[in-house]
Amino acid sequence: MSPKGGNDKLDQIEFFDIPSPCKRVCQIDKQGYCITCYRSREERFKWLTFSRSFTLV
Repeated sequence: MSPKGGNDKLDQIEFFDIPSPCKRVCQIDKQGYCITCYRSREERFKWLTFSRSFTLV
């Protein structure tokens, strides 16, 4: 549990410099994109390593 009383894994979104587009409901379409945040598998796994300019797009 986090100090706020939430789930640590879910609260980590607050620490991103650019907020993650994650909606916390991963559902993947046939092309491999999440249908709720519209990111590819690579984008989901590497979000924290991308530059600020990339994540703003």
